[in-house]
Amino acid sequence: MTRRSCPDLVGVSRRTAKRPQAFKWDHHHPAPLSHLSHLFYALQTMSLSFKGHTVVVTGAGGGLGKAYSLLFASRGANIVVNDFNQAAAQKVVDEITKAGGKAVVNCSSVTDGAAVIKAAVDAFGTVTILINNAGILRDKNFRNITDKEWDQVYEVHIKGSYACTKAAWPIFRKQKFGRIINTASAAGLYGNFGQTNYSAAKMGLVGFTKTLAREGDKYNIRAIAIAPMAASAMTETVMPPDLLANMKPEWVAPLVLAVTHPDGPNANGKVFELGAGFIAEVRWERSKGAIFKTDATFTPSAVKEKWEQITDFTNADHPESLADFDPQGTLSQAMKLPSNPQSSPEVRYDGKTAIITGAGQGLGRAYALMYARLGANVVVNDVSEKGANAVVEEITRAGGKAAATVGSVEDGDAIVKVALEKFGAGTGAIYVSASARSAQDISPYLTFFLVQYHAYGATASCICICICIFVFARGHSAACAILGEPIWLLGACPCVMLIDICARAWRRS
Repeated sequence: MTRRSCPDLVGVSRRTAKRPQAFKWDHHHPAPLSHLSHLFYALQTMSLSFKGHTVVVTGAGGGLGKAYSLLFASRGANIVVNDFNQAAAQKVVDEITKAGGKAVVNCSSVTDGAAVIKAAVDAFGTVTILINNAGILRDKNFRNITDKEWDQVYEVHIKGSYACTKAAWPIFRKQKFGRIINTASAAGLYGNFGQTNYSAAKMGLVGFTKTLAREGDKYNIRAIAIAPMAASAMTETVMPPDLLANMKPEWVAPLVLAVTHPDGPNANGKVFELGAGFIAEVRWERSKGAIFKTDATFTPSAVKEKWEQITDFTNADHPESLADFDPQGTLSQAMKLPSNPQSSPEVRYDGKTAIITGAGQGLGRAYALMYARLGANVVVNDVSEKGANAVVEEITRAGGKAAATVGSVEDGDAIVKVALEKFGAGTGAIYVSASARSAQDISPYLTFFLVQYHAYGATASCICICICIFVFARGHSAACAILGEPIWLLGACPCVMLIDICARAWRRS
């Protein structure tokens, strides 16, 4: 992803701001992003009003949530201050009411979104703006993280944001207005050592935001993701005091108000990185890539031969939707190409053991067959005993080695046990998975970690298979590849960040 900076937003204050002359407010056509500075001017000097609006802020007992609550209240909004710490939430409410504002406390868990939104409806009749800000940290090296620590972070960040949004959604649709802020993180966008759970969850919220933006657009519901950096109870454990002192949450709040105002710029589905007076939009970037003839010469060795072209970002594209990729046109070009040149030596997997989950059919089956053809021992996992055994039989008939393991990917120990019993631990393992969760169970033997998703047609499937196999064959002790369709690239599947984090952790271990 790349940043798109908005330098004109930095350093605006009452004394330095000058009233823009060239731009006029148009209630029917919201301001473009280039005019965010006008909203900042309004927020600083004109008291842009939120009168009549009800804002629900989760995790509002301190830090960013408190800053949002106070600024919204100062502009006339009714505030629901949600926090598990009742005393902290009450202090924020008291501060608002003493200043003449209106606010109520809600201490429901964010996973009980219905109760959170009900507090707004009971107190003020509706909700118009939802700030999904609540979060927790359970930082630990990936090798040592527990299922409980993984689930706790997902419960608050993903389930909490989902539950509150789900409860507010029918209200937003009915009143033809709603604004949603989802809180991502730079750790989600770029990865951060020791935060696999947090980073994966935060990247997941980017995809959540982009899909909400598409579904809500015709109802005037807009969703925006922000990756803020500010001092809070969470960040004080990971940032030095001198930096925290200069990372005030008040410096994040203006953007949130700017993009949630009815007359604000249309930032629907966008992602912003901000903090310390800096604001930038972040977007996806895609290389021009390479097209391969889809015949028997489309092998991992063919991918290796064109690797520099695949990863060359010269004149890159910036996709925004599924429509930005043309699978039929690409396939048409591929069929007209000559046979694919091969690298030397050939990419092979002799002496390696591949564990492939969801391998009873489709992509999983294709991975299993290709790994087997290239010399790997293959462990075929699937919930379907018939499907798993059929793939194993197909491999053995062709002279390969394979073993079936039937069961859920959540039982990673049982799957790895089959690999060790059948093929031993000394040869290294390749783990091809539809589930990231069980990766920790095989970390002592893991040399390759791949997340499986469905792709568009045979061409995309072959591309995914060949790329992932080549990456491992480059000789890294730990390598990661992502397989999938554009919907999660543009929707930012949390597994993208899980893979990135794992790669960083393994390089440092």
